Amino acid sequence: MYSATLTIHSWVRWVALVAVVGATLAAVTGRVRGERSPADRWGLFAMTALDLQMLLGLLLYLAVSPNMHPILMNFGAAMKDPALRFWAVEHTATMFAAIVLAHAGRVLARKAATADAKRTRLIVCFGMATILIMLGMPWPGRPGGRPLFRVAQVLQNTPQFVIRLTQVIDDALCVTDHSAAHGRVARRDLESFLVESRPHGREVAGRFS
Repeated sequence: MYSATLTIHSWVRWVALVAVVGATLAAVTGRVRGERSPADRWGLFAMTALDLQMLLGLLLYLAVSPNMHPILMNFGAAMKDPALRFWAVEHTATMFAAIVLAHAGRVLARKAATADAKRTRLIVCFGMATILIMLGMPWPGRPGGRPLFRVAQVLQNTPQFVIRLTQVIDDALCVTDHSAAHGRVARRDLESFLVESRPHGREVAGRFS
């Protein structure tokens, strides 16, 4: 589950960044008039992507990441390591601040009395959110840096997982034509497959126990 969540989190960050930049550029170019202006639509898209990122990040931070528990257990020592400090404090703080600014920008823009005031508020809030996201991203080469795109992990895990899953499903479907004993064999095969396909299925396999 950790690897899958981390991969999704890694890819959604680009969606969030593009959306925030889009909202900023729409405001800069003056496309802010009306409740369904390009700036409003980009802003809503940015907020949705950022909220999804926050949920994925909290899931990693509080539950599934194997790296956060030792950091939190020895927080003082972690602060002395640039990479650990980045993940424990800097990344979290900058991303939370960017999310708050995006939400504030949307609310303030809706309350603006004029189009010029709306444009200014969107530029300030989403522009600052863009800067914070750029600062808080784990760029390669910096302490705590990660790959820009987790393509290798996806390509490595997906084909084998799909092939094995297809085989197991084919065996499981045979239960309608064979005895209950065959069904139990298919069930054991499915459990074994889910365990072997970590992190895709270890948690799901527990449901069969």
